[in-house]
Amino acid sequence: MSPLAVLCLVLIVPLAIYAAGLYTAAAVFLVGRLRRRRRAPAPASDAAPRAVSVLVPARNEGVMALRAIQSLLDQDTPAPVAVHLLVRDRDDTSWPHLLAAFPGARDGGDGDVAELLAAGPEAGFAGPRRVSVAFTGVDGKADKINWVVQHLDTPLTAILDCDHQAHPDWLRSAAARLAETGAPVVQGRRAGLAADGLFALWDSLHQHVGCEVFNAAFGEHGLSVFLTGTTFVIETPLLARHPLRSRCITEDIDLSYTLFMEGVRAVADPRGGSDEEVSPDLYSFIARRRRWANGHTDAFLRHLPLLRRAPLRLRDRLQFWFHGLHYLMAAGVLALHAVIGAVFAANLPLGATLAAVAVGVGVAVAVARTQHTRGLATRASEAAVLAAWFTPAALMAANVVLGGLLGDPAASIALPLPDVGLAVGLVAVLAPLAVLLVGLLGFGMLTGSTALVVVASYPVAFYLDLSGVLVGLADFVAGRSTWQAVARA
Repeated sequence: MSPLAVLCLVLIVPLAIYAAGLYTAAAVFLVGRLRRRRRAPAPASDAAPRAVSVLVPARNEGVMALRAIQSLLDQDTPAPVAVHLLVRDRDDTSWPHLLAAFPGARDGGDGDVAELLAAGPEAGFAGPRRVSVAFTGVDGKADKINWVVQHLDTPLTAILDCDHQAHPDWLRSAAARLAETGAPVVQGRRAGLAADGLFALWDSLHQHVGCEVFNAAFGEHGLSVFLTGTTFVIETPLLARHPLRSRCITEDIDLSYTLFMEGVRAVADPRGGSDEEVSPDLYSFIARRRRWANGHTDAFLRHLPLLRRAPLRLRDRLQFWFHGLHYLMAAGVLALHAVIGAVFAANLPLGATLAAVAVGVGVAVAVARTQHTRGLATRASEAAVLAAWFTPAALMAANVVLGGLLGDPAASIALPLPDVGLAVGLVAVLAPLAVLLVGLLGFGMLTGSTALVVVASYPVAFYLDLSGVLVGLADFVAGRSTWQAVARA
């Protein structure tokens, strides 16, 4: 084999190993779903319902905050529920909507807390309910939560992001799951409010199908699940002992890894959860993945030195590597992609190569401009990373056009790899698609039309998804951790 072929195989091997993990998770999930149909439902707990404080961090969410609060008032648990909306100050855009919705609100115009509601079953609720707004004086989600959690007096604390609407049985189901498993943390299942359009569809597939497949697969093997930052319930003393890290753009995974390294097991609740808004446009779709890749990788590398002394089993350690490397695998995909692009560039006619490079750079600049990034150097680095990603794709497309559609056999370039290497690489590239299709099947959401749309749009989603991930990894390397608000649909 040529040196180039050897390099391709070296890059394919780790990607194939990781893809094998994805296929394994999908298989475990599917087998677990088949078994679950034959299982009896979990018995109801005889324990008295425990009071829970629900924290809803918000920042200028407007009427969305009111919808989140209403979904919490509609909880069917008889347990006392205290809802705390966490905002910076009374200039928050949700405040006028709250005053209009709760005319009996008690607010003197100053102070840290305004009481909006205190009622019980006589008002039509399933149990005692309180709603208050905490004016924390800080912007960050972690800082808001840390500000209030030290003052809570309930045994349980739940966190619900403001762009979510809780299912009516969320808190009751989570409490039953805690009692059933003895775990101190339970992560609820998330679903999308709507998935119309390419970006909303794939945002929902990633969050509400892919992530849920892994949670179910981890649970089948007695492994801990990882928190998503919302729709989870945790014992209050445990959260108080582990304040969220400030200036952290993915405080959820940072907290997850901290608890994980101490041997604290979180479980998933397959029954109750919430519905959330999803990304309606390209900017938001890429920006979310950019943040996840940056923060997830930072949390993984911060906690990696703790792995050696952590009280974990071998399978827990393997799980940490599998989960932590999730976004870093994109760097390997980029490297393999670049090598393949170089093969085509060296063999295509010069005119076709230059045209493909121009297309790749043009697409990269267009995608980078959607991020509205400040600073010339940062914008240039984004465009450079995206050009390295899209240009090989344009070269591959040029090969297809010249060699196939235009009937130019001289342009039909074969990669210098044995057939088995090509097959393994293709199977690895299709692993995320397989996970999503298996997830849709297991959750009873797969139809012929859905499968057709998902398969047909996968190439576009694949490139755009990894665009956000690669820019996020570049942010991590450069030490950039800024995060701007995204649109919701």
